[in-house]
Amino acid sequence: MSSTVRDLGGAVLAGAMLASMLALMLPAGGACAEIASDWHQAYNSRVRLVAASEAGKAYAAIEIEMAPGWKTYWRNPGDGGGVPPAFSWKESGNLLSSVVLYPAPKRIKDAAGDTIGYSGQVVFPVRFAPADPARPVKLALDLEFGICKDICVPVEARLELEVPPRLDGQMPAELTSALERVPRVAEAARSKDPRVVRREARLDGDKPRLLLEVDYPGGVEGADAFIEGPDGVFVPQPQLDASTSRAGLRRTFIVDLSAGVDVSELRGMRLTVTLTSDAGQSQAHWPLD
Repeated sequence: MSSTVRDLGGAVLAGAMLASMLALMLPAGGACAEIASDWHQAYNSRVRLVAASEAGKAYAAIEIEMAPGWKTYWRNPGDGGGVPPAFSWKESGNLLSSVVLYPAPKRIKDAAGDTIGYSGQVVFPVRFAPADPARPVKLALDLEFGICKDICVPVEARLELEVPPRLDGQMPAELTSALERVPRVAEAARSKDPRVVRREARLDGDKPRLLLEVDYPGGVEGADAFIEGPDGVFVPQPQLDASTSRAGLRRTFIVDLSAGVDVSELRGMRLTVTLTSDAGQSQAHWPLD
């Protein structure tokens, strides 16, 4: 009898220890364990994939962390040059579609000129859909990006992650924050998102230019504007008109087209305008007549 009691007591103790160990292994609140690839270590940087879901939509996150003082680039590196990131999913399995989203970038000034990108850390959200929702998705990403400080270094990484057919867990804070920083179109705009109130294209004469007048209802901290042409067509980046720098919540940006631009090539093109601030960000299209 005493032996049975001792064995039972040992089993209870072992069970309690196991429960304690599992509790330490799980995130606080009993949330599901993180679904993430291993970190890929690269030159002054590291990168990984994370998967999550929100409101029935599947997301992945491409996390890039860089050493202090290093930067990487937006999809348009800016007038100073640089290497935009490249994403290939062709080796993935059961993947119907994937769309990489870009959080609002910053203008970075250095000796080479203005570049557009991210310093220290960036998370690129990815919306994806399985071909067969009942089967796991194998995410296989071939990633290329550049990081720069005093020198620029190209980085290549292969990241793989198997995502179960039913994701059920809390969105990582980094992914939620990155989604909040993706510029919104007019139909999804929020009250603090910047908006264009006037635009003007002067494509004739010896001083051709583009003009954007922008309201920043959430405040002008971090206020900026970026322009992209289609298919890699070069368009200089907007510069703040200093005379409007104290004009309340409105700012004017000028794009000088008088040097290095084939103005005739711009006629009929559809430009993409991205407006950013610390309080909100938006995106719109501008067809040039």
